[in-house]
Amino acid sequence: MLSANNSENKTIIAFELTSDEIESIRKTEKFYCSCCNEEVSIINGKKKISHFSHKKASDCPVSNESELHIKTKKSIYESLKSQGFKNVLLEKTLF
Repeated sequence: MLSANNSENKTIIAFELTSDEIESIRKTEKFYCSCCNEEVSIINGKKKISHFSHKKASDCPVSNESELHIKTKKSIYESLKSQGFKNVLLEKTLF
């Protein structure tokens, strides 16, 4: 997943952070899946897109997204933002 909530319930988008920002906050903040509210880890994408991952095996529907799925979501999000759409949600839980 590309976004998660911090302990203040603010949505954080992983790929919008620099590598240094990720390394800094991963040591001091906790993040939670917006779908199941389980704790997740932020992954600093050196080879892949920076993202969040469940800390343990999970039945959460968003816990097994493929790299293609993640890249497609990012592409759609960035395209809509660049076209001037306001309040674009990267990920919206429907259940």
